[in-house]
Amino acid sequence: MQHPKTFILLLLLVIGLYLAGPIVAGTLGAGDREGPIIYPAELHATLFGISYETTFHEKPRERADGWMYDRPYFYGQPRRLKTAADRAAFIDKAAQFHNPRLVQLIEMNRQINGPQP
Repeated sequence: MQHPKTFILLLLLVIGLYLAGPIVAGTLGAGDREGPIIYPAELHATLFGISYETTFHEKPRERADGWMYDRPYFYGQPRRLKTAADRAAFIDKAAQFHNPRLVQLIEMNRQINGPQP
């Protein structure tokens, strides 16, 4: 009968550690509210936001270049640059909806792509 209790205790420990990731990241101000891909975006944003606001007394900011990058797989890894086609599609959609940041988006994308011939 000890094995089921051990399994349940181990499972609860793993779940607790999993949920502690965004809370610790928010408390330390590490990363951003989107978080790594191992967490659902809304779960991470909520837990990160609560701990960040509690520690720093302000809401965590969104990254200005977040639209250009995919979320990393885990904390401490670099964000992965989206494909040029994905970035161009985002800019096209921003132009379609008359986004006031359109010029800034185009310039940010140009800096990543380098000079065009």
